[in-house]
Amino acid sequence: MPLHTTGQPDSVKKGRGKKRWFYVPAEEKDSLRSEGYSPLEPQAARRKALAKAVKEYGATETFRKLMSVSNVTKRSQPENSRIYHSDARWVSETYIPKPALKTNEHPLPPSLRKKKR
Repeated sequence: MPLHTTGQPDSVKKGRGKKRWFYVPAEEKDSLRSEGYSPLEPQAARRKALAKAVKEYGATETFRKLMSVSNVTKRSQPENSRIYHSDARWVSETYIPKPALKTNEHPLPPSLRKKKR
């Protein structure tokens, strides 16, 4: 890393923005814990607690809480972060409905479709 004449590291590098810190309010972390959720529990117990949390807070809010805690713990607790992330995916796949395609609708826009020869 290049140094200024004062000996301070060059914090203004091209392509770098401001540092963004993730902040998870304490009540957000503890809200899942109040429903009995802990990443140290077995999968069945975690999913049972997540089902309670979905009833209490809704699927989208529970998903957001899990993802925010997953992002915060990514470097400090990587194993727990993976558990939070997998549980967030489970909540998304289980409780958040995906929009269905109409029967005559193609999944890709016309510009991305392969042309028939």
